[in-house]
Amino acid sequence: MTTNTAHAVHQAARPTGFPAASDFAYVQTPVPQPRPGTALVENLLLSVDPPPATAGRCPRTAA
Repeated sequence: MTTNTAHAVHQAARPTGFPAASDFAYVQTPVPQPRPGTALVENLLLSVDPPPATAGRCPRTAA
């Protein structure tokens, strides 16, 4: 059986100004086997839309 690998780009740091490559990290992890009652989904297309222009000016709140 072959091991599938998940590929992801994580935001490593909040950009100040225009984002740089150092603000992101490329991560590879093994895809887990689905357990009973779960499903494994493969994304073929993904859209990343820019936030509203006011998002960067809003004060952060504690989560």
